Amino acid sequence: LPAAGAPDAFVVRLIAPADFRQALHNTVARTRLGVLRVVPRIAARVLTDQRERERFMKQLGREHFLGARAPSGDVLYQVVEDAAGNWCGLLLWCSAALRLKDRDVWIGWDAHQRSQRLKLVVNNARFLLPESARRRNLASRVLAVSVAALALQYETQYGYRPLLAETFTDPRKHKGTCYLAAGWMPVGQTAGYGRHRAEFLNHH
Repeated sequence: LPAAGAPDAFVVRLIAPADFRQALHNTVARTRLGVLRVVPRIAARVLTDQRERERFMKQLGREHFLGARAPSGDVLYQVVEDAAGNWCGLLLWCSAALRLKDRDVWIGWDAHQRSQRLKLVVNNARFLLPESARRRNLASRVLAVSVAALALQYETQYGYRPLLAETFTDPRKHKGTCYLAAGWMPVGQTAGYGRHRAEFLNHH
């Protein structure tokens, strides 16, 4: 078991560090996209074809320990694939947690600011490396490629660029090592609640 107080909430900036806190407090966010150094030969792509999305969700259902889920808000079905088109990573993005005390303190939001700008935060609801693709250090590479492309992909799909991404881990099972290696930062703990598929709160 992890040490008491182990973090389970992580975030990563989607723009240059000098710009992002100011942008999260501005009414209109006009920022430049941060550039991450990543190993070449894998790239992130958004799935728009319904058949590919169905394949994506079926694979999550088979291989992810939490299974698939019904996402909410502005959803992005993102895969990271190699030059041959093989899926190396599946990432499901959706709306951020409505309230997350440690995240909001870290940003410096009050309740009004959060209500106005929560759309600028997106949630990595699922992350899967397919069994057939798993190899050493791939997880952090996939995350880095994903995040580098994410803001522009959201802008193409929905007309705005998010500034921050968040995710949650179960510290009893995962330490978040691949997120840390890809530049994500631990910001604290949740209350231990998550959404199940019917969107009711469910303690885990």
